[in-house]
Amino acid sequence: LFSFVNSEGLFPDVHPNERFCLLTTCGSQINIDNFSLSFYNTNIEMLRDEERRYTLTADQLAKINPNTKGAPTFENQRVRDIAVSIYNKFPVLINDVENTNPWGMTYHTLYHMTNDSDVFDENTKESLEDDGFSLGKDGIFKKDSETYLPLYEAKYIHQFDHRYGTFEGIPKEDRFKRRASTRDLTDQQKKDVDYEIIPRYWVAEEDFREDIENLDWDREWVFAFRDVARVTSDRRTAMGTITPFYPFSNKAPFVTFEDWVDAEEAVCFTTLFTSFTFDFALRQSLSGASINLYILKQLPMPEPAHLNKFEVEYEEGSVSLKEFLYKRGLQLMWTSHSLDPLGEELGVSSGPYEWDTHEREQLRAEIDAVIAKLYGLDRSDFEFVLDSFDILEKQQVSRYGEYKQKMNCLNIYDDIRLRK
Repeated sequence: LFSFVNSEGLFPDVHPNERFCLLTTCGSQINIDNFSLSFYNTNIEMLRDEERRYTLTADQLAKINPNTKGAPTFENQRVRDIAVSIYNKFPVLINDVENTNPWGMTYHTLYHMTNDSDVFDENTKESLEDDGFSLGKDGIFKKDSETYLPLYEAKYIHQFDHRYGTFEGIPKEDRFKRRASTRDLTDQQKKDVDYEIIPRYWVAEEDFREDIENLDWDREWVFAFRDVARVTSDRRTAMGTITPFYPFSNKAPFVTFEDWVDAEEAVCFTTLFTSFTFDFALRQSLSGASINLYILKQLPMPEPAHLNKFEVEYEEGSVSLKEFLYKRGLQLMWTSHSLDPLGEELGVSSGPYEWDTHEREQLRAEIDAVIAKLYGLDRSDFEFVLDSFDILEKQQVSRYGEYKQKMNCLNIYDDIRLRK
């Protein structure tokens, strides 16, 4: 299968973004051990580039996409080799063929911003205040026994951050226009463990409780992520975190776990999900602008039991991989009192942790370096994975004069040890 993008006008009357492919098939009497693929070609000469062409066997395809058997669209041979090695290391999150789901994951979406607008569109800051409700510093409106909870949209969350964007201070006419943008929190707001973001809409707690009564989830926190996949414009793609269990828009799906997954493991799940290596695998599976459920299911991730099979040797000595990831992940995520229920469930009283940008950079680099080793990446492959996030690289070079996150990750990769 040789796939093309019409950007060079192979078909002059067809739009430049249109894609097409040349597909060769054979009958069942011809035995084929593997098949050849090449994607993102813009002219015929590119087919002669051996680095752009690669082969896959049926077994490899079934391991990468066991549920759909879809062909992955790797850009070149190097990407193919790294991706295959990652999928050989660990299984996919949910294998429908083998009926395995080691994390006990269930995917949910709640309020569609168009179809379900009657639940929230009249519950704005101005309308609730006009009705006599008071907005607390926790972002929740209350009046007597009535409560309105924030409706979380994807733009409010990021990696290890449930307070990424806010509509506080943005005029009403700008809050409700098409593609309304949030603003970043100030350093002072990030450091304030009492501060919570201000959304555009709120949902009556009574309606929310009724809508989730069949979820079989009694925790006051949940893992949520952005169902937005703009590889050509966003610095990262796998953007998720543990958040307070509030109402969510459809572009912010959330995941619940079975009872056998404890809170520590849920924190570890977040560190794995947001790692460069997992994000790299996700990017190879995307065919559009959304992280659909079928894509999420077929992403490679260690099982919870794997986390106790490895020891990490670093500055604090030797600890289990689970403890290493859990401690760092919790410190990165528990940055405000709205996640106190997570700390209470874990029996931890040292949080919330004050936002410290420099410390967070170090913690994230430590997480990324050890997860790269967990997935079996050598230093050269890890560097290649980091270089593939070119938007992030451009932003950091512009800001710091170097790809700072890459340097931090590779330096720690050289110092850290992971063993069974």
